[in-house]
Amino acid sequence: MLAGDPAPSAAFGCDSAAPEAEYEHLLLRIGCDGTLLSGRARWSVEGVVVTLEFPAGTEGPVGAELTATWPPFGGPPWLGHSVVSVTVIERGGIAVRFADPGDEPARLFADPRLAGVELSVPEDGDVRDAIDAGDSEVVTHHRASIDYAYALGRDVRPAGFGRMYLIVFAGPADMGPTETLSGPMSRDWADLGAPGARSLPAHGWTSLRNRCGAGSEGAVAAEGVAGRAAAADVAAGDPPILPATPPDRPTVAFRQDDPAAREAAERLVSAGIREGGEAEAVAALTGGTGRLAVRGTDRSPPQRAPSDVAAVLWVFGGPGHPCSLHAAVLRAVAEWDAPGGAGSARAIMLLGGLEAFVVSGPEEGGP
Repeated sequence: MLAGDPAPSAAFGCDSAAPEAEYEHLLLRIGCDGTLLSGRARWSVEGVVVTLEFPAGTEGPVGAELTATWPPFGGPPWLGHSVVSVTVIERGGIAVRFADPGDEPARLFADPRLAGVELSVPEDGDVRDAIDAGDSEVVTHHRASIDYAYALGRDVRPAGFGRMYLIVFAGPADMGPTETLSGPMSRDWADLGAPGARSLPAHGWTSLRNRCGAGSEGAVAAEGVAGRAAAADVAAGDPPILPATPPDRPTVAFRQDDPAAREAAERLVSAGIREGGEAEAVAALTGGTGRLAVRGTDRSPPQRAPSDVAAVLWVFGGPGHPCSLHAAVLRAVAEWDAPGGAGSARAIMLLGGLEAFVVSGPEEGGP
Protein backbone atom coordinates (compact mmCIF):
# COMPACT_ATOMS: atom_id res chain seq x y z
CA MET A 1 0.00 0.00 0.00
CA LEU A 2 1.19 3.54 -0.69
CA ALA A 3 1.26 6.62 1.48
CA GLY A 4 -2.19 7.75 2.46
CA ASP A 5 -3.91 4.39 2.02
CA PRO A 6 -5.97 3.38 5.04
CA ALA A 7 -4.74 0.46 7.09
CA PRO A 8 -6.87 -2.66 6.56
CA SER A 9 -9.23 -3.28 9.45
CA ALA A 10 -11.26 -6.29 10.48
CA ALA A 11 -14.02 -3.84 11.40
CA PHE A 12 -14.96 -3.69 7.73
CA GLY A 13 -14.70 -7.39 6.88
CA CYS A 14 -11.90 -6.78 4.38
CA ASP A 15 -12.43 -8.65 1.14
CA SER A 16 -10.38 -8.01 -2.00
CA ALA A 17 -13.53 -8.40 -4.05
CA ALA A 18 -15.43 -5.78 -2.08
CA PRO A 19 -14.67 -2.19 -3.21
CA GLU A 20 -15.65 -0.59 0.07
CA ALA A 21 -13.11 2.19 0.22
CA GLU A 22 -14.18 4.85 -2.25
CA TYR A 23 -16.93 7.04 -3.58
CA GLU A 24 -18.93 5.72 -6.49
CA HIS A 25 -17.63 8.53 -8.74
CA LEU A 26 -13.97 7.49 -8.57
CA LEU A 27 -12.52 6.29 -11.86
CA LEU A 28 -10.81 3.32 -10.20
CA ARG A 29 -10.94 2.14 -6.62
CA ILE A 30 -8.62 0.57 -4.09
CA GLY A 31 -10.04 -2.22 -1.96
CA CYS A 32 -9.31 -2.41 1.73
CA ASP A 33 -6.45 -4.86 1.07
CA GLY A 34 -4.82 -2.52 -1.46
CA THR A 35 -6.12 -4.27 -4.60
CA LEU A 36 -6.87 -1.99 -7.58
CA LEU A 37 -10.51 -2.34 -8.67
CA SER A 38 -12.81 -0.85 -11.27
CA GLY A 39 -14.76 2.24 -10.31
CA ARG A 40 -16.98 4.00 -12.81
CA ALA A 41 -14.30 3.15 -15.37
CA ARG A 42 -12.68 -0.10 -16.43
CA TRP A 43 -8.95 -0.06 -17.13
CA SER A 44 -6.33 -1.95 -19.06
CA VAL A 45 -2.57 -1.57 -19.30
CA GLU A 46 -0.52 -2.26 -22.41
CA GLY A 47 3.13 -1.36 -22.09
CA VAL A 48 3.27 2.29 -21.02
CA VAL A 49 -0.37 3.09 -21.90
CA VAL A 50 -3.20 3.00 -19.37
CA THR A 51 -6.63 2.99 -21.04
CA LEU A 52 -9.81 3.95 -19.20
CA GLU A 53 -13.12 2.84 -20.72
CA PHE A 54 -16.61 3.79 -19.55
CA PRO A 55 -19.72 1.61 -19.82
CA ALA A 56 -22.70 3.11 -21.63
CA GLY A 57 -24.76 5.34 -19.38
CA THR A 58 -21.90 6.09 -16.97
CA GLU A 59 -22.72 9.07 -14.77
CA GLY A 60 -20.24 11.90 -14.53
CA PRO A 61 -17.82 13.44 -17.04
CA VAL A 62 -15.93 11.27 -19.52
CA GLY A 63 -13.58 11.91 -22.42
CA ALA A 64 -12.51 15.50 -23.07
CA GLU A 65 -14.95 16.80 -20.45
CA LEU A 66 -13.18 14.68 -17.84
CA THR A 67 -9.61 15.53 -18.87
CA ALA A 68 -10.48 19.25 -18.73
CA THR A 69 -11.01 18.86 -14.96
CA TRP A 70 -7.65 17.21 -14.27
CA PRO A 71 -4.99 19.11 -12.30
CA PRO A 72 -1.91 20.42 -14.15
CA PHE A 73 0.58 17.70 -15.01
CA GLY A 74 3.38 19.61 -13.30
CA GLY A 75 1.97 19.05 -9.80
CA PRO A 76 0.31 16.40 -7.61
CA PRO A 77 -1.00 13.80 -8.14
CA TRP A 78 0.98 13.39 -11.39
CA LEU A 79 4.48 13.87 -9.97
CA GLY A 80 6.61 10.76 -10.28
CA HIS A 81 4.66 9.64 -13.36
CA SER A 82 5.82 11.43 -16.50
CA VAL A 83 2.82 11.74 -18.84
CA VAL A 84 3.74 11.74 -22.54
CA SER A 85 0.27 12.14 -24.04
CA VAL A 86 -3.46 11.95 -23.33
CA THR A 87 -5.77 10.75 -26.09
CA VAL A 88 -9.56 10.72 -26.05
CA ILE A 89 -10.81 7.57 -27.75
CA GLU A 90 -14.25 6.25 -28.72
CA ARG A 91 -17.20 6.34 -26.31
CA GLY A 92 -15.45 8.79 -24.00
CA GLY A 93 -12.51 6.55 -23.23
CA ILE A 94 -9.09 7.97 -22.42
CA ALA A 95 -5.64 6.56 -23.20
CA VAL A 96 -2.79 7.99 -21.12
CA ARG A 97 0.76 7.25 -22.27
CA PHE A 98 3.46 7.37 -19.60
CA ALA A 99 7.21 7.59 -20.10
CA ASP A 100 7.77 4.63 -17.78
CA PRO A 101 5.44 1.79 -16.73
CA GLY A 102 7.06 1.55 -13.28
CA ASP A 103 5.30 2.30 -10.00
CA GLU A 104 1.91 1.06 -11.26
CA PRO A 105 0.66 4.22 -12.99
CA ALA A 106 -2.87 2.76 -13.21
CA ARG A 107 -3.21 3.25 -9.43
CA LEU A 108 -3.01 6.97 -10.05
CA PHE A 109 -6.57 6.93 -11.40
CA ALA A 110 -7.95 5.96 -8.01
CA ASP A 111 -7.04 9.46 -6.86
CA PRO A 112 -10.18 11.54 -6.16
CA ARG A 113 -8.57 14.58 -7.75
CA LEU A 114 -8.91 12.84 -11.12
CA ALA A 115 -12.55 11.79 -10.67
CA GLY A 116 -13.95 14.85 -12.47
CA VAL A 117 -16.54 15.57 -9.78
CA GLU A 118 -16.36 17.64 -6.63
CA LEU A 119 -16.32 15.32 -3.65
CA SER A 120 -17.63 16.26 -0.22
CA VAL A 121 -15.11 17.84 2.13
CA PRO A 122 -14.80 15.81 5.33
CA GLU A 123 -16.04 17.45 8.51
CA ASP A 124 -13.57 17.67 11.38
CA GLY A 125 -16.13 18.62 14.03
CA ASP A 126 -19.09 16.86 15.63
CA VAL A 127 -21.66 15.83 12.98
CA ARG A 128 -24.02 13.74 15.12
CA ASP A 129 -26.88 16.17 14.48
CA ALA A 130 -26.38 15.76 10.73
CA ILE A 131 -26.34 11.98 11.15
CA ASP A 132 -29.61 12.19 13.09
CA ALA A 133 -31.16 14.37 10.39
CA GLY A 134 -30.25 11.76 7.79
CA ASP A 135 -30.83 14.11 4.85
CA SER A 136 -27.77 12.86 2.98
CA GLU A 137 -24.50 11.05 3.35
CA VAL A 138 -22.10 12.60 5.86
CA VAL A 139 -18.33 12.52 5.40
CA THR A 140 -16.39 12.93 8.63
CA HIS A 141 -13.14 12.44 10.52
CA HIS A 142 -14.85 12.89 13.91
CA ARG A 143 -14.43 9.77 16.04
CA ALA A 144 -17.42 10.26 18.35
CA SER A 145 -19.64 10.82 15.30
CA ILE A 146 -18.34 7.67 13.63
CA ASP A 147 -18.93 5.65 16.81
CA TYR A 148 -22.42 7.14 17.05
CA ALA A 149 -23.21 6.07 13.49
CA TYR A 150 -22.06 2.53 14.27
CA ALA A 151 -24.34 2.49 17.33
CA LEU A 152 -27.29 3.49 15.13
CA GLY A 153 -26.53 0.66 12.73
CA ARG A 154 -25.75 2.98 9.84
CA ASP A 155 -23.54 1.89 6.97
CA VAL A 156 -20.08 3.34 7.67
CA ARG A 157 -17.29 2.96 5.13
CA PRO A 158 -13.93 4.58 4.40
CA ALA A 159 -14.25 7.54 2.05
CA GLY A 160 -11.10 6.77 0.10
CA PHE A 161 -9.12 10.00 0.40
CA GLY A 162 -6.88 10.01 3.45
CA ARG A 163 -4.94 12.86 4.98
CA MET A 164 -1.27 12.52 5.82
CA TYR A 165 -0.40 14.48 8.97
CA LEU A 166 3.09 15.81 9.54
CA ILE A 167 5.03 18.06 11.88
CA VAL A 168 7.43 20.68 10.53
CA PHE A 169 10.03 22.23 12.79
CA ALA A 170 11.39 25.76 12.47
CA GLY A 171 14.92 24.80 13.46
CA PRO A 172 17.76 23.44 11.31
CA ALA A 173 17.03 20.40 9.16
CA ASP A 174 18.79 17.81 11.31
CA MET A 175 16.73 14.70 10.63
CA GLY A 176 18.43 12.67 13.38
CA PRO A 177 16.15 13.86 16.21
CA THR A 178 13.04 13.28 14.10
CA GLU A 179 13.95 9.59 13.85
CA THR A 180 13.98 9.41 17.64
CA LEU A 181 10.51 10.97 17.83
CA SER A 182 8.80 9.49 14.80
CA GLY A 183 8.51 5.90 16.04
CA PRO A 184 6.75 6.50 19.37
CA MET A 185 4.67 9.43 18.10
CA SER A 186 3.46 7.54 15.03
CA ARG A 187 2.57 4.49 17.09
CA ASP A 188 0.56 6.61 19.50
CA TRP A 189 -1.12 8.30 16.52
CA ALA A 190 -2.18 4.99 14.98
CA ASP A 191 -3.71 3.81 18.28
CA LEU A 192 -6.12 6.77 18.40
CA GLY A 193 -9.23 7.31 16.32
CA ALA A 194 -12.00 5.02 15.11
CA PRO A 195 -11.06 1.45 14.12
CA GLY A 196 -9.22 1.47 10.81
CA ALA A 197 -9.13 5.27 10.70
CA ARG A 198 -5.41 5.80 11.25
CA SER A 199 -2.31 4.29 9.74
CA LEU A 200 1.43 4.53 10.07
CA PRO A 201 3.18 6.41 7.25
CA ALA A 202 4.31 4.11 4.45
CA HIS A 203 7.40 6.30 3.94
CA GLY A 204 9.65 8.34 6.18
CA TRP A 205 10.53 11.87 5.14
CA THR A 206 14.18 10.92 4.69
CA SER A 207 13.30 8.19 2.18
CA LEU A 208 10.96 10.52 0.30
CA ARG A 209 13.60 13.24 0.19
CA ASN A 210 16.23 10.77 -1.07
CA ARG A 211 13.89 9.45 -3.75
CA CYS A 212 12.42 12.76 -4.85
CA GLY A 213 15.18 15.09 -3.70
CA ALA A 214 17.55 17.52 -5.40
CA GLY A 215 17.85 17.00 -9.11
CA SER A 216 14.96 14.56 -9.48
CA GLU A 217 11.95 15.33 -11.63
CA GLY A 218 9.76 15.26 -8.54
CA ALA A 219 11.93 17.70 -6.61
CA VAL A 220 12.19 20.23 -9.43
CA ALA A 221 8.41 20.29 -9.87
CA ALA A 222 7.79 20.23 -6.13
CA GLU A 223 10.06 23.19 -5.51
CA GLY A 224 8.23 25.07 -8.26
CA VAL A 225 4.85 24.26 -6.68
CA ALA A 226 6.09 25.37 -3.26
CA GLY A 227 7.57 28.57 -4.63
CA ARG A 228 4.38 29.45 -6.49
CA ALA A 229 2.35 28.85 -3.34
CA ALA A 230 4.54 31.18 -1.32
CA ALA A 231 4.48 33.82 -4.05
CA ALA A 232 0.70 33.57 -4.23
CA ASP A 233 0.44 34.38 -0.52
CA VAL A 234 2.43 37.56 -1.04
CA ALA A 235 0.45 38.52 -4.14
CA ALA A 236 -2.77 38.05 -2.18
CA GLY A 237 -1.63 40.75 0.25
CA ASP A 238 -1.40 38.33 3.18
CA PRO A 239 2.31 38.38 4.08
CA PRO A 240 3.66 35.80 6.53
CA ILE A 241 4.53 36.61 10.11
CA LEU A 242 8.29 36.37 10.33
CA PRO A 243 9.99 35.02 13.45
CA ALA A 244 11.79 37.72 15.44
CA THR A 245 13.53 37.22 18.79
CA PRO A 246 13.13 33.85 20.53
CA PRO A 247 9.71 33.85 22.25
CA ASP A 248 9.24 33.45 26.00
CA ARG A 249 6.82 30.57 25.38
CA PRO A 250 7.50 28.67 22.16
CA THR A 251 4.41 27.30 20.46
CA VAL A 252 3.26 24.44 18.26
CA ALA A 253 0.68 25.70 15.75
CA PHE A 254 -2.33 23.68 14.57
CA ARG A 255 -5.74 24.23 13.00
CA GLN A 256 -7.93 24.70 16.08
CA ASP A 257 -11.06 23.00 14.73
CA ASP A 258 -9.10 19.86 13.75
CA PRO A 259 -9.10 17.42 16.71
CA ALA A 260 -6.45 15.20 15.14
CA ALA A 261 -4.09 18.15 14.67
CA ARG A 262 -4.68 19.20 18.29
CA GLU A 263 -3.84 15.68 19.48
CA ALA A 264 -0.60 15.73 17.51
CA ALA A 265 0.36 19.17 18.86
CA GLU A 266 -0.38 18.12 22.44
CA ARG A 267 1.56 14.89 21.98
CA LEU A 268 4.60 16.89 20.84
CA VAL A 269 4.32 19.17 23.87
CA SER A 270 4.10 16.07 26.08
CA ALA A 271 7.19 14.59 24.43
CA GLY A 272 9.09 17.76 25.30
CA ILE A 273 8.55 17.34 29.04
CA ARG A 274 9.31 13.62 29.23
CA GLU A 275 12.70 12.52 30.40
CA GLY A 276 15.03 10.82 28.00
CA GLY A 277 15.43 10.70 24.24
CA GLU A 278 12.07 12.21 23.26
CA ALA A 279 12.62 15.38 25.28
CA GLU A 280 16.16 15.71 23.96
CA ALA A 281 14.92 15.32 20.39
CA VAL A 282 12.20 17.96 20.87
CA ALA A 283 14.75 20.36 22.37
CA ALA A 284 17.12 19.82 19.44
CA LEU A 285 14.38 20.35 16.85
CA THR A 286 12.83 23.41 18.48
CA GLY A 287 15.99 25.14 19.66
CA GLY A 288 15.51 24.19 23.31
CA THR A 289 13.89 27.56 24.06
CA GLY A 290 11.63 26.35 26.87
CA ARG A 291 8.50 24.34 27.55
CA LEU A 292 6.19 24.26 24.56
CA ALA A 293 2.56 25.34 24.39
CA VAL A 294 -0.05 24.63 21.73
CA ARG A 295 -1.43 27.48 19.60
CA GLY A 296 -4.69 27.05 17.73
CA THR A 297 -5.41 29.05 14.60
CA ASP A 298 -8.30 29.25 12.15
CA ARG A 299 -6.01 29.01 9.11
CA SER A 300 -5.14 25.81 7.26
CA PRO A 301 -2.25 25.46 7.08
CA PRO A 302 -1.48 27.70 10.06
CA GLN A 303 0.28 30.97 9.33
CA ARG A 304 3.59 31.07 11.10
CA ALA A 305 3.74 33.31 14.18
CA PRO A 306 6.89 34.62 15.88
CA SER A 307 6.40 32.11 18.69
CA ASP A 308 6.08 29.07 16.44
CA VAL A 309 8.85 26.50 16.66
CA ALA A 310 6.76 23.77 15.03
CA ALA A 311 3.44 23.25 13.28
CA VAL A 312 1.09 20.35 12.63
CA LEU A 313 0.07 20.26 8.96
CA TRP A 314 -1.74 17.80 6.73
CA VAL A 315 -1.74 17.04 3.05
CA PHE A 316 -3.75 14.72 0.85
CA GLY A 317 -2.01 11.34 0.86
CA GLY A 318 -3.66 9.64 -2.10
CA PRO A 319 -2.84 6.39 -3.88
CA GLY A 320 -0.32 7.88 -6.30
CA HIS A 321 3.44 8.15 -6.57
CA PRO A 322 5.46 9.03 -3.41
CA CYS A 323 6.92 12.07 -5.20
CA SER A 324 3.44 13.60 -5.33
CA LEU A 325 3.27 13.26 -1.55
CA HIS A 326 6.75 14.83 -1.35
CA ALA A 327 5.58 17.80 -3.44
CA ALA A 328 2.40 18.23 -1.41
CA VAL A 329 4.40 18.33 1.81
CA LEU A 330 6.82 20.94 0.43
CA ARG A 331 3.89 23.10 -0.64
CA ALA A 332 2.24 22.89 2.79
CA VAL A 333 5.53 23.76 4.48
CA ALA A 334 6.03 26.72 2.11
CA GLU A 335 2.55 28.02 2.93
CA TRP A 336 3.33 27.89 6.67
CA ASP A 337 6.91 29.11 6.36
CA ALA A 338 8.11 32.49 5.13
CA PRO A 339 8.46 32.98 1.36
CA GLY A 340 12.10 32.42 0.59
CA GLY A 341 12.49 30.34 3.76
CA ALA A 342 14.21 27.01 4.01
CA GLY A 343 11.25 25.01 2.68
CA SER A 344 12.61 21.54 1.92
CA ALA A 345 15.51 22.16 4.32
CA ARG A 346 13.17 22.13 7.31
CA ALA A 347 13.14 19.11 9.60
CA ILE A 348 9.91 17.30 8.76
CA MET A 349 8.32 14.28 10.41
CA LEU A 350 5.50 12.32 8.77
CA LEU A 351 3.16 11.32 11.57
CA GLY A 352 0.57 9.08 9.94
CA GLY A 353 -2.56 8.80 7.85
CA LEU A 354 -6.14 9.67 8.78
CA GLU A 355 -9.06 8.26 6.82
CA ALA A 356 -12.42 9.98 6.48
CA PHE A 357 -15.60 7.91 6.67
CA VAL A 358 -18.88 8.10 4.79
CA VAL A 359 -21.99 7.61 6.94
CA SER A 360 -25.08 6.61 4.99
CA GLY A 361 -28.52 8.11 5.39
CA PRO A 362 -31.10 5.95 7.17
CA GLU A 363 -32.77 4.93 3.92
CA GLU A 364 -29.45 3.53 2.65
CA GLY A 365 -28.61 1.37 5.64
CA GLY A 366 -29.63 1.22 9.25
CA PRO A 367 -32.37 2.97 11.23
